[in-house]
Amino acid sequence: MLATRLSSFGECETAPLFLISNVPTPCDLFGLGSCRHCLDMHLPTLVSFNLRLQLCYSSSQVAAVVNSHLHFDHCGQNPALHGGTIPFWVQAAEYEALRQDPYYTDSNWALAPEPQRRTVRGDERIAEGVTIIATPGHTAGHQSVLVEAGDRRVVIGAQIVWHSDEFTAEVASAANVDPNVELRAAAVDSIKRIKALKPEIVHFSHCQALRPQRTNDAA
Repeated sequence: MLATRLSSFGECETAPLFLISNVPTPCDLFGLGSCRHCLDMHLPTLVSFNLRLQLCYSSSQVAAVVNSHLHFDHCGQNPALHGGTIPFWVQAAEYEALRQDPYYTDSNWALAPEPQRRTVRGDERIAEGVTIIATPGHTAGHQSVLVEAGDRRVVIGAQIVWHSDEFTAEVASAANVDPNVELRAAAVDSIKRIKALKPEIVHFSHCQALRPQRTNDAA
């Protein structure tokens, strides 16, 4: 049975970082944002580290990194773990976007060394109780993570929405999704798909987490 603890470091908009931890075994990191000083300022008590030197007690305990997408504010800390054996899980569509547009992101941050790259096409289970869920919308290759422990489900939705109200209303806002018909439709489908998982809580990168069941009860 996976005894999972999920901690959000996403209080600072420029530092969307989540830790999926089965202490003391290796952990998964989701989203390594760009704002280094903000990370140092907003660490909760679950772990305490300087990201430049130590992650999840020590970098040797990091099992994997999942980037929700490769915009600079979601991959700026990737280089802290480049050069080792830690895999970086990214959707193929993100790599394709970078190939087509060199200004899509900072490739020095986004691209792990080739041996560390794990290309995802759709959904993929990467560890016990940890499943990558394709959630295109904000970008074509945006992905979320489903964390399951027993009968509990938590989703790290990342930038599936800009604000939790968009998740509740099932809308793709101009603040979060480009004016592209296909992306707007995909964004709404992604929201519905995450809702269908019936998570007890959904964590976002740029706003507070949401408990869908409480929202439904209030309605």
